[in-house]
Amino acid sequence: MSCSAWFSGSAIPQDDVEPILAICVGHSRAVDMGASSVDNETTEWDYNLRVAKAMKERLDKLGVPSMIVCEYPGQNYFDAMERLGKFLKDKKVKAAIELHFNSAGTSAHGSEMLYWHRSSKGKEIAECLQEVVVNEFKTRDRGIKPRTKRERGSKFLRVTPCPSVIAEPFFGSNMDEWNQFKLNHDSLGVTLANGFNNYYNHETSRS
Repeated sequence: MSCSAWFSGSAIPQDDVEPILAICVGHSRAVDMGASSVDNETTEWDYNLRVAKAMKERLDKLGVPSMIVCEYPGQNYFDAMERLGKFLKDKKVKAAIELHFNSAGTSAHGSEMLYWHRSSKGKEIAECLQEVVVNEFKTRDRGIKPRTKRERGSKFLRVTPCPSVIAEPFFGSNMDEWNQFKLNHDSLGVTLANGFNNYYNHETSRS
C-alpha cells in the first residue's frame, strides 16, 4: 500500500517545516482497509485518502502546515498504534485527526467526533469539527463523544502525544448518507480543514 501518488506540488510535506496537524487515514495497516460503504466497493481507506488530500490542500492555503499519514507499519493494530504514536512524537505535531466513516445498521445516520476523555484540547477540536460538518452537510448531530481506555477508538486517542480526534462524519452503511457523501470527499476535506483552522486560530490567539 502506498499513498505517494496522492501528493503533488505544495501538498508534499516539507522537511524544514514542522507540521501542526497530522491527518491520519484510518485503517492504514496493509491488511486493514476498514469497513466498506453500502456499495460494497469503496473502503474507508480509499475514501478517506481522498478526504485527507483535500484537507491538506485547504490547510496549505490557510497557512497551516500539515502532513498526511496513510501507512501504519506494525504486526497488529496495537503495535501499529504504538508505532504511530512514536512517529507523531518524532514529528512534533501539535494535533492529530484520524479519518473514518461509521458503519452500523442501514438506518444509523449522522456525524460524531471522538476524543480522549481527559483531553480538553481534544474536546475543543472535536467541537470545532462537529460544528462545521453538521452545518455544512445538515447531518444529524450525534455529538462529540469522550472515549476511555476500554472503548472503541481509545488506543489511537491514547497513544497520540498531542490532542487528537477520530472523525466519523457519516455512516457509509446508510444509503442516503453514502449517496450524499460518496462524491463529496473534497468538500468534506475542505470542511474538516476549516474546522481545524477555527480551533488553531483560537488556540493561537490564546498563546
